[in-house]
Amino acid sequence: MWVASLDSSGLDGAACSDGEHDRVARFADPLAAARWRAARHLLRLVIGERVGRDPRRLVFAEGPHGKPSVDGVEFSLAHSAEVAVIAVAGRAVGVDVEVPRRLHRPTGIARRLGVAEDTGPEDLLRLWTRTEALVKATGDGASAGLARVEVRLGHAGWTVRDLDLDLDAVGAVAARGTDWTVSGPRRWRG
Repeated sequence: MWVASLDSSGLDGAACSDGEHDRVARFADPLAAARWRAARHLLRLVIGERVGRDPRRLVFAEGPHGKPSVDGVEFSLAHSAEVAVIAVAGRAVGVDVEVPRRLHRPTGIARRLGVAEDTGPEDLLRLWTRTEALVKATGDGASAGLARVEVRLGHAGWTVRDLDLDLDAVGAVAARGTDWTVSGPRRWRG
């Protein structure tokens, strides 16, 4: 596990592909663009180191629901505001992170997750990160819906664990089985 601030000057996008730079150019919000570019730069550095290849030459494929992949490694990237988290594993993995914020329509979020409508905002964010981590790990997106996904996927052998990020953020990681542990997260400093 890696965690980083996307506002770091060391994540300047130098490792990003031309296609990633083109995508950044289409963002309307310059801060969102800079953070997306920084997240992709960080992802390329982490994955390049893991597979022993030049990060600028990595080719990312996309699964049917948009999950990126690189031959030889399983990984997941999540970012919220200035916080990014990357999980790397020897099996399918999903990660999510959320910086606490005011939730618009919290009762609608609670309904989507299949929980009580009076669930508090902190608990909703925690449940949301757990759900997103599971959905990302499976690579199926939300095709089967989000309600009670943790129970449904738990029966299918998936496990989700909360992350201790030591930040003002909540996060979760998911993978198949119970025979795994979370190493880190290590802080990336650049």
